[in-house]
Amino acid sequence: MPAGVDTPDATPHMRRLASAMKDTGRRNVVLAAAAVPVHVAVAGSKTLVLLGHFSTFIAANVLFTLGMAAVKILVVRAHRSEEGGHGTEAAMRTYRISGILLTSMAAVYTVACIPLALGEQVRVGYDRYIAIALAVIALVELGLAIHGFFSARRLGDVLMRAVKLGNMAAALVLLVLAQTALLSIFGPWQDPSRYNGWCGVVLGGVALAIGTSMIRHRPGE
Repeated sequence: MPAGVDTPDATPHMRRLASAMKDTGRRNVVLAAAAVPVHVAVAGSKTLVLLGHFSTFIAANVLFTLGMAAVKILVVRAHRSEEGGHGTEAAMRTYRISGILLTSMAAVYTVACIPLALGEQVRVGYDRYIAIALAVIALVELGLAIHGFFSARRLGDVLMRAVKLGNMAAALVLLVLAQTALLSIFGPWQDPSRYNGWCGVVLGGVALAIGTSMIRHRPGE
């Protein structure tokens, strides 16, 4: 290509993306948007498991994953609304709607874990390396979510708080799934369903509390 001739239209898009990644708030929105197809893909893979053997526990996991995609779509739309000059009112409304979604998903998840806690048996089988990978991902996600929550709180960005709190709740749910996978391989019991169920009830309750705190949040808190 001759000297002095600009590259095609891809260059301005790359510049805008690079500019967005330098700004903390915009970078978080870009990452939230990028996470949506990942959530949908994960939900799709879990749905394939359901087709082989239906389980309310796995169904609740699918619902929670799709709900997280919905929360991030709401946040991205609200951020664009803010850039259009609609102010913080739309952001607070999105924050509370996200809290309602998270509370609803956590309630369904917690209820779905109760049959396991009361003795229903659900036999699951995981490859050893997949189980270890799930556990590592769950712990990393939880650590990143906790760090991200405090970062968003310092910035006073309610939209990012919605994403980070949602990520924290999702990490707790993933932690239960990782534990289920690990115990199916390394556990001392032939069927640890009851133990997995109680952990799901407890961590689902924590996720429920996170969603409730979002609904009750007041500006300036």
